[in-house]
Amino acid sequence: MLRRVCTGLALVALLGGAGNGDGHVSLKEVSAALAKATPGHPAGFAGRDLSELDLSGLDFRHADLRGANLYGADLSDADLSRADLAGADLSHASLLAAVAYSTLDIADGEAPNFAGANLTGADIMVRLGRANLSGANLTRAQLGREPRREPRPNLSNDWTGCDLTGADLSQANLRGVGLAFARLAHADLSHANLARADLFHADLTGADLTGADLAGADLTEAVLSGVRGLPAEARGATRQAR
Repeated sequence: MLRRVCTGLALVALLGGAGNGDGHVSLKEVSAALAKATPGHPAGFAGRDLSELDLSGLDFRHADLRGANLYGADLSDADLSRADLAGADLSHASLLAAVAYSTLDIADGEAPNFAGANLTGADIMVRLGRANLSGANLTRAQLGREPRREPRPNLSNDWTGCDLTGADLSQANLRGVGLAFARLAHADLSHANLARADLFHADLTGADLTGADLAGADLTEAVLSGVRGLPAEARGATRQAR
């Protein structure tokens, strides 16, 4: 009898834990939570599993996505309505293999909006060319080609033409990331790993590169006006854009 009681209590505890939501969240649950959200009480998905969900066109502004799993989630345009994650807290979240475009092409205005988002320590492996990440916090974010978890062998971060104006990328792993034509004006890249990064024609006006690793990085025609901390050898090997 005592054994049955203990077993029953263990089952109740197990079901109670599942109800608190460490399991996979359904699209219906996500939509319902977002519908109820207000500026004072944003939707909460901290630590939840939203992997492989079609989240295109949904409004996640200021949502709590700390440590959430967005592996393979579709954040692309849906009927000209992209996912909006402006101001969302995605610190330590996984964005490995997430989808930002409905086709193989990088289209203007289709990428999700991450302006002002908190992506501190996030694992990111997403093509986000021309996306808005202005003012985003990417401190210690893992974007390099050697992330903590490798999602797919041929996937890489192509951030060509991204708006990273004023973004905090200090101590971020940006090894080999495509940042050609990116807007990095006044960005904090101090102590970031930019080894082999493609910064062709990137605008680094007023950026802080103190202690950054630029080994093998392509800075051809990059705009370096007012840059701080750029090693003399890197500056000498660079032709500034006119």
